[in-house]
Amino acid sequence: MPERTAISFAVSPAGTRCSVAGMPATVDLRGTLDDDGEPLRATVLAIADDIAAGAGLVMGKTNRTPAVIVRGLELRGSGSGRDLIRPQAEDLFR
Repeated sequence: MPERTAISFAVSPAGTRCSVAGMPATVDLRGTLDDDGEPLRATVLAIADDIAAGAGLVMGKTNRTPAVIVRGLELRGSGSGRDLIRPQAEDLFR
C-alpha cells in the first residue's frame, strides 16, 4: 500500500512502497540485449516502485481507497526495500 512521502525535488507528494515481500524489489537487466541486440549497461527496474505507482493511480487521491490488490504478477524471488537504496558510490544526491 503506498504511503505519501514528501520528496524535495518532486512537484507533489509521491507514492512509495512500504515493504517488499515474496518478490524481488528490483530486476537487473544489465547485460541482457535490447531490441537492437545491444547489451543494456545501466537498466535496473525498480519493480516495487512501479507497482506502488500503479497502485497509486488505481487508488486515486480522493477515492478513499486504502489498498490495492495486485493479481497475476509473475515475479519469483525475494527482496527487501533496502534493495531500492542506491549504494553511496552511485548516489548523486548524498
